Amino acid sequence: MWLALYGVAGSASYYFIYHAHNGNRGLETRETLTQSLDVLDKELQAQQAERERWQIRVNALRSEHVDRDLLDERGRIGLGRVQRGDVIIMDQPRTKTDIR
Repeated sequence: MWLALYGVAGSASYYFIYHAHNGNRGLETRETLTQSLDVLDKELQAQQAERERWQIRVNALRSEHVDRDLLDERGRIGLGRVQRGDVIIMDQPRTKTDIR
């Protein structure tokens, strides 16, 4: 009788300990989710930094405050024109689809 009780108690303990370590909410799953969260946090920070860079450029092109250098740069890129004295570095052949 006591042996059966010890066997049932040991099996139940093993079941709960196993699932506490390997189950859906276990320690291994928590570690995996923590690593995924770290990767996603780094990606979020990179996306926020890129958004801030683009926001600065967009604000520079707004009608309230136009940065003349940026407007000149975008206009020359769009038209494919250069000014006298500009230095041009061509690293790959350009096609019509490269002009944005």
